Amino acid sequence: QQYNATCRAHHAPLLARGVGVDVIESSCDLDPYRLVIAPMLYMLRPGVAESLTRFVERGGTLVTTYLTGLVDEHDLCFTGGFPGPLRKLLGVWAEETDALLEVDVQSVTPIEGNVLGLRGTHKARHYADIIHAESATVLATYDHDFYAGSPAVTLNRVGLGRVVHVAARLEDAFVDGLLGRLVEALDLPRRDLPPGVHSHRRGGLEFLFNWTNRSLS
Repeated sequence: QQYNATCRAHHAPLLARGVGVDVIESSCDLDPYRLVIAPMLYMLRPGVAESLTRFVERGGTLVTTYLTGLVDEHDLCFTGGFPGPLRKLLGVWAEETDALLEVDVQSVTPIEGNVLGLRGTHKARHYADIIHAESATVLATYDHDFYAGSPAVTLNRVGLGRVVHVAARLEDAFVDGLLGRLVEALDLPRRDLPPGVHSHRRGGLEFLFNWTNRSLS
């Protein structure tokens, strides 16, 4: 499934922009945050769907992906359609997941004039959920095969916040562009640091990490 690699792909664009990132467990308090990214949230333990809904309703921005909301804490599939308890929050119904071979050709292209300003055609690999927009707005669609023209990226407004759902594993350039636009739209605190230097805050302290072989002095 490459879960760790997927998490790193969503982590890297934020670090590159000097945005501090907390890696938290799904049942943690979300009140301190304005942006929550939950890639491949396959298992939903009790209370997680409710917590994410409250987070969005009060004005938070949530990013979710393919393979979200499939099973409960006992690894039993949800009945009534995927993404299970998150179906209303995401505003989509996931009919099934198409597993792509390396030889398969699939890509996603944003709709012209989409509200996030997403641009460019991006290759999809490994996973492509076939989804139907219920209350969500379609931002991008698939280009090939029997689900060409169907939603691939959506945005659903709930309360004061919104959910961006990415139904396929898209190349890193797409993730970078999407998160870059969200960072700008939310005006998240950031540090202008040299490439390879990252900043992390813990309490009232800031730690700078130099991952290069160059001296910053």
